[in-house]
Amino acid sequence: MATALQKHPAIVLQTDSINLTQKKILFACLLACCFPYIKIFHATESDLQPAALGLAILFIFSTLPNLARTKYSGNSWMLLGGLAAPAIFAMLKLMLEHDFSLRSAAYYLSIPVFLIIGVEVNRSKLLTQKLLLLVTLVWLCVGLVQKYHDPDFCYSLLRAPRTTANRGVVSLAAEPSFYSIQALMLTMLNWLISPIRRLRRRISLHVYVMTELLLIYQIVALSQSFFGVLLLAIFITVRFCLYKPVASTLTGITGAWIWYKYGRSIAGYIEANSSGRRIFSLVAQGLRNPMDILLQDQSAGERITDIVLSFHSLNFEPTLSPGSNTSEWLNFVNVHQHDFNFLKFAAHGSRVMSGAGTALFELGTMGLAIGICFLLPIFNFSKKSAVVAMALSITLVAAIPLSMPLVGVILGLAISQPRTHYSN
Repeated sequence: MATALQKHPAIVLQTDSINLTQKKILFACLLACCFPYIKIFHATESDLQPAALGLAILFIFSTLPNLARTKYSGNSWMLLGGLAAPAIFAMLKLMLEHDFSLRSAAYYLSIPVFLIIGVEVNRSKLLTQKLLLLVTLVWLCVGLVQKYHDPDFCYSLLRAPRTTANRGVVSLAAEPSFYSIQALMLTMLNWLISPIRRLRRRISLHVYVMTELLLIYQIVALSQSFFGVLLLAIFITVRFCLYKPVASTLTGITGAWIWYKYGRSIAGYIEANSSGRRIFSLVAQGLRNPMDILLQDQSAGERITDIVLSFHSLNFEPTLSPGSNTSEWLNFVNVHQHDFNFLKFAAHGSRVMSGAGTALFELGTMGLAIGICFLLPIFNFSKKSAVVAMALSITLVAAIPLSMPLVGVILGLAISQPRTHYSN
C-alpha cells in the first residue's frame, strides 16, 4: 500500500470501474468542458453555459457507490475538502441572507465538482492526445473562418459574443480574451497528458508538438489577447525555470540586457508594423515601460485595479453576499481606488474581474482556502503538476472565473500525476 501511495498520490485503490453509461456521461461532460460557451438549449445569463456542470453532477450522482468505495489519499481529501469548504460557506451565507441563486452557488461549487471529474477522466483514460488535437482543430477552424471569411460564423451557438475591429476573433468563446484563456487551458491539458519521457513510446511526438503549436497560434494570432499572451508567456517561463533552472537564468539575464539596450528600437518597429492592432500596441508599450500599460491602457488598467483592490479587501469586512456583489464592489472601488497611486483606471463592471479576487472579496479569509488548495500540488506531487499548479494559480488571479470547467478538471488531472514523474 505504501508503494502504491508513492506512485499514485491521488488514487490509491480502485475497487470498481464505471460502466459504459457512466463513461458516456463522463465523456459528454469532458466535451462540454472543452466547449463551455456553446448553448445547448436556452442560453443562461452567464457566458459560461451550465451543460458541463449539469453533466458533472449527473455523473457524480450516478457513480456515488463507486466513489464511496474508492480510497483516495489524504492529500486528495485535503484538497477536495479545502475547495468544498468555501463552496459550502458561500451557499450557507446565501441561504441565511435569503438570496440563494443557482448561479451564485454554481460559481463556488464548480471547482470541487470538476476536480472529481478530472480525477475520473484520468482514471478512465478518456482524454487522449488525438482527442485533444481534434478539440484544438475545431477551435482553430472556427477561428480561421471568423478571421478570413465570415466574422459572425457560429455566433448563433453563443450567448453574446463580442469583439471589436482592432481585436481578435472569438471562435467558440464569448470574447477574444476568453478564447485565449480556453486555448491556454487546453495547452495545460496537452502538457499534463504528455509525459516527456514517454513521448516516443506511447504517443506520437508530432501530435503533441502540433497541438501545442496550434494552440499557441490561436492565442497569439487569432485571439490577439494581451492577457492571453502574457499568461502563455508565464506558463512557458514556469515550465522552463523548473526544468532548466540554469538555462532559464542565463536566458533571463540575456533577455533583460536585450530589453535594456534595444527595447525602444524593437517597440518602434512593432508599432510601425502593428496595423493598429491593440495587442501589438500593448507589447510596444511594455517594451518601452511596463508601467505605461497601467497608466495608458484602460482595459489592462481596469484588470490590474480589480486584482489589487480585491486583495486589498482582505483588510476589510467581506461582503458576505456571494454572487450578488454589484453595488458592494462598485462602492469599494470608488472608495479605495486612490489608496494606490498607480491605479489610474477604475473598472465599471458589476463583478470583480479576477477569479481569485472574487473569492477574496466575497468570502474574505475563507477565500484564501481556494488559493492554498491550488498551490498544494506544487509541494506534494510531480514536477509536471507543480508547473501547472503555479501557472493555474497565476491565471486565476487574472480575469478567469472560478466556474470555468477546465480549471477544476486541470487541477484534478494535476493531482493524478504519478509522483515517479517528478524527475521529468
